Amino acid sequence: MRDVLAALIAVAFLALVVFLAAMLTAAFLVLAGIGLLAGCAYWLWRKLRGGPRRKGSAEDDILVATRGPDGWTVEGLGR
Repeated sequence: MRDVLAALIAVAFLALVVFLAAMLTAAFLVLAGIGLLAGCAYWLWRKLRGGPRRKGSAEDDILVATRGPDGWTVEGLGR
């Protein structure tokens, strides 16, 4: 009777270890998926926003196009 009880306890312990390993693996995969989705969302947000804006960059210049006798002339701020 002791041998059967010891075998049952050993099998239950191994089943518990395998179950906990599966749960930890599932939790890790869920966290990795959430992290991947957050990273993709951040990348997409940065793509749509156009990246960081620096103050005084060339993109901030206002160009004025006027039509002259020889065609169009574009004037900037002279930087």
